[in-house]
Amino acid sequence: MNFLNLIKDISDEFNAAWNRWDIEKMMEMMTNDVTIFSPKISMVYPDNESNSISGKENIRNYWMALHGIMGHFTVEMVSFKKEGRLIQTKNRVIGYNIIIEESFTLNEYGKIMELRYHYLEE
Repeated sequence: MNFLNLIKDISDEFNAAWNRWDIEKMMEMMTNDVTIFSPKISMVYPDNESNSISGKENIRNYWMALHGIMGHFTVEMVSFKKEGRLIQTKNRVIGYNIIIEESFTLNEYGKIMELRYHYLEE
């Protein structure tokens, strides 16, 4: 298996954990000081103008709150691209006309250091 396939497997594994709502697995895949950027952060934390959160436990709390607001949804990857340390995916939200553009960087151990999300209507 080549390096690109290993990176894609990490992305597939993260999506599978999301689809199962296995938050423990998602947390396991991130560094302790991970940072997430998402326009959805202001849904949970209206005063968070940067739409960013750092720290694994803070992200766990955010995702749990977001899950409570939005409910559960599943995704399927429609594209995958790697440029240097940046990995970019497009994921279709099943049952909705929404594409989530996700970009992330991994450390040397394959742990997610940063996640960025953008949401597009199809």
